[in-house]
Amino acid sequence: MRIDEVLCALVYRRSFRERFRAGERAELGIDPADEADLTAIDLDELDRTADVTCRALLEASHRGVGNLRDAFPRSIRAYCTIRDETDLPFDFADSQAFAEFGRDAPGPPMEAVFGDFLETALDAQWQPVVREERALAVLRALVVTPTPAFAIPDWVRAAPAGHYAVVRRAEAPLLVAALNGRLVTGPVTPLIAGILEGDAVEATAVRAELRAMGLVA
Repeated sequence: MRIDEVLCALVYRRSFRERFRAGERAELGIDPADEADLTAIDLDELDRTADVTCRALLEASHRGVGNLRDAFPRSIRAYCTIRDETDLPFDFADSQAFAEFGRDAPGPPMEAVFGDFLETALDAQWQPVVREERALAVLRALVVTPTPAFAIPDWVRAAPAGHYAVVRRAEAPLLVAALNGRLVTGPVTPLIAGILEGDAVEATAVRAELRAMGLVA
């Protein structure tokens, strides 16, 4: 590992810090040439820095969305039934979803990354909740910034008037859309959901209504 990768892992990955503290330097892939420089690290100060940095992932406010706690209230409550709430920022920072964040430029928005983490961590019964909150957060961001600096996730579809996502739920599919600078959300029929997802037989009347909304061409 490069020294900058080691320092990043020490701040964000609790599992990495614990193994580093235990002396597992070679096992972590730390170059022996860098090991001497790393011995000067104040481990207590490192813990304090990591605490502040990881908590900031959930507390930092994003334009048009608020922070991650604001955007994912139901999902976070579900997570806290299986893990202590104090573990949440550290579990997220140590997750595969967060590890992949920033590898490509531009990367996905933090709301999408956090949603991916929760989707993996929670049982299947919570998946529609996570996907709904993730879709609402990302589409709100697209209302504020229609041409964002982040990479738009592949589950968000482009429309003539903006972007949209369909969330499959037991009660009815949910449409979440950023259209002409407005957030549009509500249940739709399975037929409409299928047309929007491109996997149903076209219905002329339905497509005309969707075309008027700016959802399809």
